[in-house]
Amino acid sequence: MSVKLMLMFFVMFLGALSAHAQSPVEEVGDEKEPKLRVELLQLVRDDQNVRAEFDQYRKRHDLLGIDEKALNEKLNKNPKLKEGFQVLSLRLQESEDARLFRVKQILVKYGWPGRTLVGTEGAKAAWLLVQHYDRDVTFQRRALELMKLLPKGEVENTHIAYLTDSVSLREEFNQNQVYGTVLTNENGKLVPKQLFEGVNVDKRRAELGLQPLAEYIRRQTEALLPRRPAQKIGDGPKPELRAELLQLGADDQNIRGEYDTYRRAHGLFGIDDKTLNEKLNNDPELKKGMLFIALRMQLADDVRRIRMKQIIVKYGWPRRTLVGTEAATAAYLIVSHSQDLPLQKLSLELMTKLGTTEVENTQIATLTDRILLAEGKKQRYGQMYSFAADGMPILKPIEDEVNVDKRRAKLGLQPLAEYLHQESERFLPKRKKS
Repeated sequence: MSVKLMLMFFVMFLGALSAHAQSPVEEVGDEKEPKLRVELLQLVRDDQNVRAEFDQYRKRHDLLGIDEKALNEKLNKNPKLKEGFQVLSLRLQESEDARLFRVKQILVKYGWPGRTLVGTEGAKAAWLLVQHYDRDVTFQRRALELMKLLPKGEVENTHIAYLTDSVSLREEFNQNQVYGTVLTNENGKLVPKQLFEGVNVDKRRAELGLQPLAEYIRRQTEALLPRRPAQKIGDGPKPELRAELLQLGADDQNIRGEYDTYRRAHGLFGIDDKTLNEKLNNDPELKKGMLFIALRMQLADDVRRIRMKQIIVKYGWPRRTLVGTEAATAAYLIVSHSQDLPLQKLSLELMTKLGTTEVENTQIATLTDRILLAEGKKQRYGQMYSFAADGMPILKPIEDEVNVDKRRAKLGLQPLAEYLHQESERFLPKRKKS
């Protein structure tokens, strides 16, 4: 693999990984082929391990987050460094060959391993392995066609988008990418490589539930490129406010983590209200413990709510360029949990005016739905749900449900069925491997 292709692919693949940051888990769900799932997860662990070694080598020698010209200059000036780089590249290729031989055998026997066959994590592992193997574009294209043959819900739309762009850009096909998932570093700036009809790219991305391209690039820039020294200090012009919001957000999550841990420990998590109330009423001590934590959480929320009002009065909404992404998210969580409807409505108005470069669209959608439900109306985007008796998430009332995916797509949100599937996997208890 040439240095040029290795560099471009490295940027592209880390972008793909950022949307799937969780490590493969060991639980076994309802997949038809649990042994195949376990094998795929092991294959992808091996794959990630050798890539992590290559990544660490580049970091140690300042070869990460630089453009192709700077990379080649560094390598050509240091023969020993170049030799080490090439040795690791060859090891990566050799290990890829062995894993992909096995993946090809799997596809011949089973077709594409979708969720029903190997579970969500197993299907993701299969995609990661194929996505890496850019030296066999014919195989990648055949795998892509197999993915498209499966029913809706069996394959993540993001996987189709990444693999579509990867295949399109290979020299054998010499096409422009469709969704802009492949980024290249040009003079320290990430930009889409050979994009087809860039003016319509967000429309195409929305159809698959992908975030707008500008937001995707912003996130990949934060994840992949070295930050300027000034950004390390405060991530915005108000480092003191950022630090305060991060602490408030941590406090918010800690008390909720304690509450969730209590519910999980006593079998009160992911169940419907009727079952929850029956369990509590049958065990006074259990009910007392839960009420005590809930009261502590409410009192702590009130303290944070008051402080958030003071912050908004002084600064307006704490946006990304003011306090950084993490602190802006903390502000949203505090308001969302406050149960203060006037504060939530004011915050939503301020957030909406700022736009997607300053505020996460998922936050706008979720806060919109939360407010509508609090006002006795139907939600708009389907972000809010409760649990059925079997523990499955069920949507709270939603307006014009037949067109909900169109509204979600405009905000770059994934299709509703995909969202509910992911939420069910987050909360449903899984059977441990025997």
